[in-house]
This record gives sequence, C-alpha cells and structure tokens, in this order.
Amino acid sequence: LDVYACECVTSLAERLRAQFPGFVGSEYFSDGRVSQAVSARFPDCTHQDVQTLSFPDSSFDLYVSSEVLEHVPSVSLTIKEARRILRPGGVFLATFPFRLVHYESLTRAVLNTDGDIEYLTEPEYHGNPVNPSGGSLVFTIPGWDILDTCREAGFKQASMRLVFSPELGIVGTHCAGIFVLEARF
Repeated sequence: LDVYACECVTSLAERLRAQFPGFVGSEYFSDGRVSQAVSARFPDCTHQDVQTLSFPDSSFDLYVSSEVLEHVPSVSLTIKEARRILRPGGVFLATFPFRLVHYESLTRAVLNTDGDIEYLTEPEYHGNPVNPSGGSLVFTIPGWDILDTCREAGFKQASMRLVFSPELGIVGTHCAGIFVLEARF
C-alpha cells in the first residue's frame, strides 16, 4: 500500500514508515520550510498544507490523519484534498476531538478575507510535535456533520468508529474509547 500521513516525526509515523515501504509523511511548518532539526532526523519529511497538497491525483491507497483536522482553517478543503489524492478504493482514517452529542461542528476560529485569524471563542491550542512550546490553534471541533462533508467531497461511505482496547492503551477521557473517521472512496 502507498500510505500518506500528515505527520512524520511521531511514533505513529515511525511505525507506518517501518510497515509500509510506500509511506510518505509530512508536517506543516508555518514558514513553509522543514526545519533543520526535523530534516536531520527525518530526511524524507516534507512540508505540506493538508488543504492544498502537492501530490498528484490518485497517489495513495490510505491517508492517515491523527489529531490534525481540528487545526486546519477549512475541514471541507482538507477532506476534498484527502479524496483527491486517494485512489479508487482508498481509505481516509482520521482522529480528532469529536463532538459526540452534537450534529454541528463547533467553529472556534476562522481566517477572514485578509488572512487574519478571527477568534469566535476563547483561543484553544493543542500540542504540536514540531512546535511544542507554541502548540497549534484549534479552528474547528467536528461534529456528526463531518460525515456529510465526506460524502459531499466524493467519498462513497463515511462513518465514525469507536475504537477501544485497554490492553493496547486505547481508552478515552470522555468516553470508553477513541472515535475514528473512516471514509472510503
């Protein structure tokens, strides 16, 4: 399988890299360049904006997005890009903070027409492996409407799966496990 993950410095990326010879990983760098520290340790790491990926259409069989969707200004553009780079039969898997009891996603911040950030709620930041001291701004917390967004982007099937395994340490803080978006093209 040819696998893309929008991460390359994490333990998940290391496991994917070891298991799939066709693995491609990336990180987002605010200045658009891979830092020297990252390139020294991960020479195959590239900079990618998941809203406008540089890969040709139908490049991958699997796209893995772990705790990234909430940090992009447009979840819709990101999902359209995921669909674009997947081959027929491809699968998009994503984890993110999920509004389990809400249909609508919560928009916390947007980019205005000048490209400046407009905060709609108190700013929230989550950890970022390439910027541990600054973190990453949360733009959106997806709700169940993310399934409609996937279908509108061209995915044939979209569902949320609850993954739970105390033996593997897969447990959640607000529910029994972790919700995973699975969208199939």
